[in-house]
Amino acid sequence: MHQLKEEATLKPTTHVPMATGIPPHISHAKALKEVFEMCTDTKELLSQFKKELADCISEAVDSKVEAEGGVNGSILEKAMNNLKADLYVKLDAITVRVNNETRMAATTGIDQRVKIASMNSFGYLSRRWPVPQAFQFPEGTTIQMAWRKWLSGSTMIVNNTRWKLLPYRELSQKTLHSLKLKQVFQGQWKAVCSVMERAPGLDLPDDTSQLKEDDIMTTFLIAMGYLKETFSYIFKDGGRVGEQEERTKTWAIGTWAKKLSRSEVMKHGSAEDRAKLPPATIRNQQHKSVLSHVKLQREAHQSCQCCGRQRYGGASHYRVQRRQLHQMAMTNGGPICCILLICVS
Repeated sequence: MHQLKEEATLKPTTHVPMATGIPPHISHAKALKEVFEMCTDTKELLSQFKKELADCISEAVDSKVEAEGGVNGSILEKAMNNLKADLYVKLDAITVRVNNETRMAATTGIDQRVKIASMNSFGYLSRRWPVPQAFQFPEGTTIQMAWRKWLSGSTMIVNNTRWKLLPYRELSQKTLHSLKLKQVFQGQWKAVCSVMERAPGLDLPDDTSQLKEDDIMTTFLIAMGYLKETFSYIFKDGGRVGEQEERTKTWAIGTWAKKLSRSEVMKHGSAEDRAKLPPATIRNQQHKSVLSHVKLQREAHQSCQCCGRQRYGGASHYRVQRRQLHQMAMTNGGPICCILLICVS
């Protein structure tokens, strides 16, 4: 330091005749910093101005359209939000009324304790059933609500007693007492929820009635992910992104049953959707055109439309198969309708 002090001096030398002071680039740097801060503030103000300008223009347009009695997206959204707020107020009022009715019911003889139903809790029609005789599957149920009832069941008041019914997945056609219940269960609820249960990674316990709401929601999201992957044509957007998926949330369980059916997938599904279908069974294969015995019986007492000859004999004489009719027609050279006149008994 002492050596440097002797070398770095403020006294004029032959190389530096006078002290320069602060280097000029320092003042340049300070000026650049001030310019940079000013530019940053200007950019922020311009960004805010653009947003405020857009809001002002939008409000002016909405005011003009609304004054002329028109409707656009923002006006509709505002009206929907107002409607939503009104609905919340009314729902709160309904909740208060239901709570009051529940308290009144407690004093009028309805047992507030919940009984757990089993496979033989209700007796009528000379046998035991897991559901009461007045039980009906709720109509217009969305897929999320249907999945909740499929896993945890529902609650029903029977003879002033509150019952917690079995999960719908434990029911079957044999445990339902009417033809309508069997058709709705097999054609709608089981047709949809059994497909959802095929979702990979969906591990349901044997007793799903004890599942919590968070667990039910988690399983529902897994099952819906499987439906989106397997039946992608259902969720294909025709307009804005996500519009079709929002629309499917309002579909009833019956609509879902139709959309998931094999015939609908073969008709409207993509090639990937059709490839993911399980193998066809005897119940969903395309029917072959055959000449049935019943049809032959009906035609046994009619006249031939080709030659006018009267058919004779009983219907039991015409128990022939399509192949035999073809061979007989080829041999005799006549139309099949006339060959039916031959007694083959």
